[in-house]
Amino acid sequence: GGGGGGYGTPQKERKKYDEQTLTPCTIRMILNADSAPTDGGTPGGGGDGGTLTLKDGRDLTNVKFVGAVRSAEEQSTNIVFLIEDGTGLVEVKQWVDVNDPPAVTEMRLQCTENVYVRVIGMVKEFQGARSVVATSVRKVATGNELTHHMLEVVYTSEKAKAGVGGGAGGDVKPSVPYNAAPQALFGGGGMQQGMGQQGGGSQGDPCHDAVLNYIKAEGANSEVGADTTLCIQALVPQGYSDAQIRMSIQHLSGEGHIYSTIDDNKWQAC
Repeated sequence: GGGGGGYGTPQKERKKYDEQTLTPCTIRMILNADSAPTDGGTPGGGGDGGTLTLKDGRDLTNVKFVGAVRSAEEQSTNIVFLIEDGTGLVEVKQWVDVNDPPAVTEMRLQCTENVYVRVIGMVKEFQGARSVVATSVRKVATGNELTHHMLEVVYTSEKAKAGVGGGAGGDVKPSVPYNAAPQALFGGGGMQQGMGQQGGGSQGDPCHDAVLNYIKAEGANSEVGADTTLCIQALVPQGYSDAQIRMSIQHLSGEGHIYSTIDDNKWQAC
């Protein structure tokens, strides 16, 4: 009857809300998602009248990604971050409450420029510009979070393409080889500008190769990565000088083959 129609839309919207999932993604995936109107709304609502959809068909609302803070502007009621992950740059807004516990405030203060953070939030779009309203922005605990996130992005994307959906179990048959999947998702040369490029191989310099091989080997056995001092101690007997080793570390970092983890003396291979 006529009375039942008044409850149809809220129930439909509630069901849609309940079905929302947290999608691991890159910033490029957020920026390139397709926008479509919903229920007569205008395109580009991003949750306020429109729907964002990834290229593999998944709805994009709640997201999580890892990137480096390029700027942080604190205001009276919020903090606006610019965060980059090597695939793109996005604005992230986190609301601030004066009654937040000290632990929350301390966690927020750790998110300074050039620090890698994990962001969880909702994608919004206004006048063609996309941003993320964050429920959580925290400094990554170890460099392994970068690797784990990248693998999770690849896995969930391939799972969606294979038609497995959100169910548990089932084999995922990648549409591209796993060693090429990061490039396919992150574009071009892979994660760059601090996130690192995929792959490895010879660097054309014996010292560069020795340092990279040491960091790969030690990084596999340590969550925080290889230590600069221990690397020097291990490679000096092989005929390399302290200065050569440090220059190689800077070169590998600048080229995106390694990245610092908990401080400037701990390194992981990309």
